[in-house]
Amino acid sequence: MPKVLKCSSSLSDCLIVQLHARPQVEAQCGEDVKLMCNVSSSQQMDVKVLSWVAFNRTLCEYERNRTEKEFHCETTKLKDDQTLTLKLNNVMPVNTGKYLCKVQSTGGVNSTATMVTIQGMSCPISPMCCHVFKMWSPVLFTYFFLF
Repeated sequence: MPKVLKCSSSLSDCLIVQLHARPQVEAQCGEDVKLMCNVSSSQQMDVKVLSWVAFNRTLCEYERNRTEKEFHCETTKLKDDQTLTLKLNNVMPVNTGKYLCKVQSTGGVNSTATMVTIQGMSCPISPMCCHVFKMWSPVLFTYFFLF
């Protein structure tokens, strides 16, 4: 759990910003996956930016709920904690990778990573999941890809 300390002249004035996210998430091809990032502090602070970033793209930002075909963002705020949830819909092998939760606040800047691994059969010509091909005969499978 990464922590950031922002201190004035005395140690008693330190503000600790904590981020909580699972370090690893594994899912089967076609499942939905929820990545949750919680930010909290030992003292009062204002969150300026809380986001999920992956593949050089900001997927979610705190208080900017977004819904797209491939994902959904949701924020919740309790008394001293804030959570940003990224839901990946119908995951495929292309969703495998490092997802960063980043925070910028009056208490400091911090980030933590979650490694997402998608398990299941994939096709050599497509990033799609290919569980359906298990039911096909080799002759039909060959015919499908040759014609």
